[in-house]
Amino acid sequence: MNDGESAYLLKPDIVGVLGKEAPETLFRSPPYQEENEVVIPVQIKNDWQTLVLQAGIYAHCMFSASPLRQLVLIFGSDHVQHYLRFLVYHRGALTASNPLNLNLSEGQRTLSLCFSLSSLGKPAEMLDSQHSATKPRLP
Repeated sequence: MNDGESAYLLKPDIVGVLGKEAPETLFRSPPYQEENEVVIPVQIKNDWQTLVLQAGIYAHCMFSASPLRQLVLIFGSDHVQHYLRFLVYHRGALTASNPLNLNLSEGQRTLSLCFSLSSLGKPAEMLDSQHSATKPRLP
């Protein structure tokens, strides 16, 4: 993940991007609209302290790329104990969810529910898609 020649490369373990194909290059702040913007970084470690510090660097970079951004969502996963946390970085703080145990059906259901809700889109996007078919078109 980079933003030009002078920016240093960041290497999240996994990233969420919009689109259907695997991108060759990712950007915190794409130079062109058609470039691939990182939407959700995922950090995987077996030590929460290291994970939170590394995720904080990604959050800082994403805030720098979008000065009006209010929060950054990062998924943090402990691959040894199979726990996942949602890390929400604000400009001055971090809010973390309770760990989801992905070995238990309750943790798997909660994760599935979160992904289902996120696939619905933002409320404005939902309204636009619902009303676009019913809007009268002017000649």
